[in-house]
Amino acid sequence: MPTNTPQHWPSAPIIRIRRGHMLPCGDLSGRIAYRETPEPGYYVPDLDVGLWQSNTDLRLEEWEDMVAVPKRIVDELGRRVAAHDDGYTRHEPVDGLYGLKDQIVNTARGVVRQADAGGEATE
Repeated sequence: MPTNTPQHWPSAPIIRIRRGHMLPCGDLSGRIAYRETPEPGYYVPDLDVGLWQSNTDLRLEEWEDMVAVPKRIVDELGRRVAAHDDGYTRHEPVDGLYGLKDQIVNTARGVVRQADAGGEATE
């Protein structure tokens, strides 16, 4: 079982715990945690608990890094994907589907820029 060493400890501002356990809280799987300082640690708001690297009752075995993206960007991406799917089922001309695909790709690129820069996403 991994220990909470610097080599096996997340560094992202936000993580989703895929597999983890802490006494007395129990299973942490599926929880979202936000980076805290000064000691390398995270805060799990729905449990109102801190996860500290030095806590011997904590095991973070697997997690995924996450980023915050404005909801409007995710909504726009969803609208464009839905428009593409709708166009596909209506048998839109191929050129029209390529245009929708380009819009989806451009919106997705904006999401990536948002995540990388921490600022407003742009198309």
